[in-house]
Amino acid sequence: MKTTSFKQSILIFTLLIIFTFSSMAQRIISSLSDGEIAKGTDQWYRAKITNNQILIENTQNKFTNVKQYSPNMDPTYRPSKFEISLDKDRLLSMCCKNVSQQQLETLALGNQYAGVMINIRTDNSGKIIEINFFMDKNSSLNLQQIEQIENDIKLSKDLIKITPNMQKILAGSNYWLIYPYMVFSTMLKMKKEMERSTRPIRNERN
Repeated sequence: MKTTSFKQSILIFTLLIIFTFSSMAQRIISSLSDGEIAKGTDQWYRAKITNNQILIENTQNKFTNVKQYSPNMDPTYRPSKFEISLDKDRLLSMCCKNVSQQQLETLALGNQYAGVMINIRTDNSGKIIEINFFMDKNSSLNLQQIEQIENDIKLSKDLIKITPNMQKILAGSNYWLIYPYMVFSTMLKMKKEMERSTRPIRNERN
């Protein structure tokens, strides 16, 4: 009897731990306060609020508040989209995969330009170093989704391409910053297309 009771206690305790970590991972962005550090699934994130916007950044990021510099590049030079290119459709797809259609409908409601800016820091070859996210502070996204998107981006290959000549120009840089803006209404459109493509084809004769 005592053994059964002990096992039940262990099971309840384990379930409470799982529930606690699940709740932490589901922390909604709008619930975060300025300067707060909260956990997603595995990673910890810091929130910084400025006016009506919030910056979410992995606490492991090394270039927070570090200014970008490229000693071999003229400060007035702006690389073209051919020299440094981003596969924006792939990035949109990563975001769509981790956000529900219902969420996107809510996020896009009333503002066709609402979205999230994803600041991606790379080395001079285009390899992704670290990422942060900038959005409305009342966003319904949660930290678990942010972490999943961040992980997908970091694991992607050739998401950002830098030409060999541009790599020479960027030699000696501490990092290069790309900051695509992902519009929720565009994400919603892609999400609907993705959902349609996965639906089984109906047999009209049945």
